[in-house]
Amino acid sequence: MKKTLILTILFLSLFTGVVYCQSFDWNIRGGLNFMNAQPSDEQVFFGYHVGAQAGVRISYYGIYGEALYSIHQDQDGGSDPIAYFMPGINVKRYLKKYLFVELGGSLLVPAGDTDLPDNSLNPENQPVISAGLGGRFSVVELSLRISSRSGYGLFQATAALNF
Repeated sequence: MKKTLILTILFLSLFTGVVYCQSFDWNIRGGLNFMNAQPSDEQVFFGYHVGAQAGVRISYYGIYGEALYSIHQDQDGGSDPIAYFMPGINVKRYLKKYLFVELGGSLLVPAGDTDLPDNSLNPENQPVISAGLGGRFSVVELSLRISSRSGYGLFQATAALNF
């Protein structure tokens, strides 16, 4: 149900944007995940994320749907990281020609069979809220984003190539 709702909102956003927008943007993106390594002796866990983002920009605002494949630390203390598919929607406010702030949300959907116990600290099919800032320089976009959920912190540094 949640996946259908997210895909419907994404489709309507893109359709409305194509008809009325000032510009349609899409990019491929990738970067590093930094997580608070709670159950291990490490201070920080390093993972990665890759994906795509598409949306419309109208004046100083942009509405973007994105799909990321992201590697997170097992919060239950397991040695293997957990892969997530993260569909999401972000709203960007462009402050200047090259600078923006963003606010959005995504759904953490485990990619593949994870066999998580019911009392797991790892999120499964749960929403997360994110906020960030970034800059766009020619066809390259650099951004920093913080995503949060109760007891779960994720910092993402991303580089994107715009088309």
